[in-house]
Amino acid sequence: MLISLYLILAAAFGGWLYRWRGGGWPVDHIPRLIKTAVCALPYALLLFVVTLDTSYSPWIATIITFLSSWFFLFQGHGAYQDAGTWDAKHPNHKPQEYIGKYQEEDFVRILREAIPSGEILGRRDLYEFFAMGFTGFLITLIPGLSMMITYSSWLGILLALSGFTKGLGYAASYIIFRQRSALGEILAGAFLYSSLMGVYLLA
Repeated sequence: MLISLYLILAAAFGGWLYRWRGGGWPVDHIPRLIKTAVCALPYALLLFVVTLDTSYSPWIATIITFLSSWFFLFQGHGAYQDAGTWDAKHPNHKPQEYIGKYQEEDFVRILREAIPSGEILGRRDLYEFFAMGFTGFLITLIPGLSMMITYSSWLGILLALSGFTKGLGYAASYIIFRQRSALGEILAGAFLYSSLMGVYLLA
């Protein structure tokens, strides 16, 4: 019962936090650099807590985790939020971000090189859901590796893979509710931070 409560609270907090990062309530005038730093703090806090009783320096793992999560949280700018419904119809929207007929995130070049068509099974929405998960994976990859090295291999793997739940959040938002950005951010944050809480509870 208590575990469920922790997960629900983490999901609620994460949903609010990730939507706030994207421009939600209450104070949208805070610089994005600061917002993304706040979003990275829970990952750093987890690494600090789990490495306290190990032979590793908690500060090193914490700082590396914080900086890597912060960097990738800051990089994203919503190119995949439209779930494939916007790009080809509006090529004049942010033309500098287009590769072919689709808008792309510059920092995930490896994904574009692996899937040059920008589609999975001929569908752009599937590509964008996967791309959202991949950008989430980049947020959690270094925290997961840090946990693998300092604390637990299998929990580190779980933490690293938890980033893919970002894509599930956006997919659920669009497939179930036909909502793209705001609700997608809320559900993505709920999945990401409840997964983070789940790893903490297992630690």
